[in-house]
Amino acid sequence: MVIKHTEILDKRAAVVEVEGPLDSYTSPDFEDYINQLLDKNILFILFDGGTMDYVSSEGIGLFLFLQKKISEANGFFVMFNVADEAMTLYRLLGFDKVFRIAESRADALQIMDRQMELREKGITEEPLPGAAEAAMATADIAAAPVERPAPPAVPETKEKTVKAPQEDLGSSIIECTGCRSPIRVYHDGSYLCPYCNTEITVMNRNTARQSARPASEAEGFGALVVECAKCRSLIRIRKAGAYQCPDCKAKFTVSGDQTVRF
Repeated sequence: MVIKHTEILDKRAAVVEVEGPLDSYTSPDFEDYINQLLDKNILFILFDGGTMDYVSSEGIGLFLFLQKKISEANGFFVMFNVADEAMTLYRLLGFDKVFRIAESRADALQIMDRQMELREKGITEEPLPGAAEAAMATADIAAAPVERPAPPAVPETKEKTVKAPQEDLGSSIIECTGCRSPIRVYHDGSYLCPYCNTEITVMNRNTARQSARPASEAEGFGALVVECAKCRSLIRIRKAGAYQCPDCKAKFTVSGDQTVRF
């Protein structure tokens, strides 16, 4: 089994992946890995089930234990990209009432961002209905293999549509289809991913069409590296517009003559 993670959302959260099975032999390693993240004060865990071969009764029991431990530390645990076979098992055992399961990475990011805002306000979300009863079912669960079918072929496209959150909380998080980095946006308009320079146009706070644009298409603007006035991070800019520092969230604008105003 291989375990890896990517830290996101100002290193307060992590996307964790498991390549291989999660069973009685591998569960202790996975538990140690999550504990190391918690020791680093990464309390918001997004589990990507896309590369997990199968999960046994011990693996499901560990998920329950870790979810409770994370919740007690004022964090949150959410799953996404779960195989259909595993979802069927969770529903049969009632675990869809225990685990928070998102349909996609983008949906999981929206859930996690909402949970972070609630924690900052001192609010803890109530458990899902039936969670206590469903948790009792872990004792005699048989090992459940999860076989993921091969994904259908998807033709290449220069544009993708990404759903932004339906609830207006003052800001939204979209996922860059160029590098999959989470990006916070505050209003409709044009943005540039600070990680891979993918151009993003947000319309009606519901969709974001994204396409990579080389620097030569930036109407002669060229490339500009801006030093954040607040945290001194370096940000590459390729067109005039409104921006936000990905590290400290400081807002600034860049005019057509490359004048920067924080």
